[in-house]
Amino acid sequence: MKISIPKISMPNITYNAPVVLTYTLIAFLVFLIDAYLLTDFSKKYFSVASFSFYNPMDYFRMISHTMGHSGWGHFFGNIMFIAALGPILESKYGSWTMLEMFSITAVLSALYTVCLSSTGMYGGSGIVFALIVAASITNSKEGNGIPLTFILIIMIYLLKEVGGLFVDDGISHAGHLIGGGVGAIYGFALLKENDEEIKEVYKGEMNGVKSVGQIPHNKE
Repeated sequence: MKISIPKISMPNITYNAPVVLTYTLIAFLVFLIDAYLLTDFSKKYFSVASFSFYNPMDYFRMISHTMGHSGWGHFFGNIMFIAALGPILESKYGSWTMLEMFSITAVLSALYTVCLSSTGMYGGSGIVFALIVAASITNSKEGNGIPLTFILIIMIYLLKEVGGLFVDDGISHAGHLIGGGVGAIYGFALLKENDEEIKEVYKGEMNGVKSVGQIPHNKE
């Protein structure tokens, strides 16, 4: 008597959000090295404070500063939002769009730091705010005007950050505002692009219905 053993199929694990996952893995690796191997590793290579055209590392830091974090709380506080919102936006609008948003947020916040701030900066909070604002806008539907979720985000988060600009609490509130601004620009641009795609699809469907209606039909 043969006993059939059912086959257990393993689920396919996909690298579904390349930009978000790669960012998260690098940031986690940097944090581990900083915490357990090399002291001040993040501050040396993954933070931004000044800029010299003649120092190649300064160009790297313009982007890499978003991957450095000061502790577990700082790291997980950012990664939880990025891991929750990032894949949703990346799967819907593409990895290239996500890479653009991350990079522009990083460069603009770094430029603010080297030009206008007296202290250095590191962390992914600017990216977090970009994702929160972009998600709140793109969650709207066509023709609904300004999304209420966007207004709530402005009231809860961004206005709080404006007040934080005048408080010396060791937090880069300007970086948060820059990230929110980038997220707003991308959010409205993506929403408009999505609306245009929906209109094109609807137009094509209507043309198809019209064409079918013009075909001669025999009476039954």
